[in-house]
Amino acid sequence: MSFRRASILWALCACALPLVLNAETAPQAVAKLPATPVETVRYSIKGLTCALAADLTKALEAEAGVVKVSASVKKDRLKVGYDPEKITVARISKIVKAIAPKALRIREKAAPSKIAQPPTAAPSPAISIPAK
Repeated sequence: MSFRRASILWALCACALPLVLNAETAPQAVAKLPATPVETVRYSIKGLTCALAADLTKALEAEAGVVKVSASVKKDRLKVGYDPEKITVARISKIVKAIAPKALRIREKAAPSKIAQPPTAAPSPAISIPAK
């Protein structure tokens, strides 16, 4: 990285950082964080366009309990972060299906069970004892 590029990058970060969090905005930013862990639900939407993604984002963000919505038009995917104490997956799915009837929920694969296996003993190397 050239010196000029590095100094421009430093100047941008130094100028923008105080705008992001300062003594006034930090408490507000913390207050917006959900108290419970955020769950995620994903959808595959064949033929997702920018307009459809914008409609979905607007409708979902208007719901209480939806924390974050992100759409990928390139991958035809929609990802919704939500607070399970405030909204259900069924409610989210109903909103998504009303706007995008071709939407299919992507079920997360269950993690493989980690049952403790007894350790296998490695074969001991053959020891040759010289005869006297």
